[in-house]
Amino acid sequence: MPWQRRTEMLRTPRVLLLTNDEQQARSLEELLREHIILTQAKSLPDLRELLRTRQFDTLFCDWAFYIGQWQHLLQDIQKHDPVLPVIVLSRTGGEKEWVEVIEAGGFDLLVPPYCERMVLSVLIQATASREARANNDIAQAFRAKVG
Repeated sequence: MPWQRRTEMLRTPRVLLLTNDEQQARSLEELLREHIILTQAKSLPDLRELLRTRQFDTLFCDWAFYIGQWQHLLQDIQKHDPVLPVIVLSRTGGEKEWVEVIEAGGFDLLVPPYCERMVLSVLIQATASREARANNDIAQAFRAKVG
């Protein structure tokens, strides 16, 4: 139920991290442990299974998983959860990479060094965006029902 999803999100955001870089996973876990519940997927099959069986507020995706797979990965994510924001994590990035992420349907691009304030700011915006899009979907469904 959408209102149940919102209540859960207000408690502690659930973030799915797609990376096989253990150092990156540990770094984000240490940085955000007081603020989020972080679950790691180390492969695309793990990601698909977690998206199929659990609810997340945001997906952090390591850039390495996107190379050559932008559309396929985003299509898979949007099939499961069309309002799930995807934040791409990259070791390097500039305007060109940021535009590529946005054009592919990603929410934002984060580049190290990650600081708590910056990551939380983007995460708050992403979860607010998710909530707004989910509420919009509910409103549209209601309008369609009542004519």
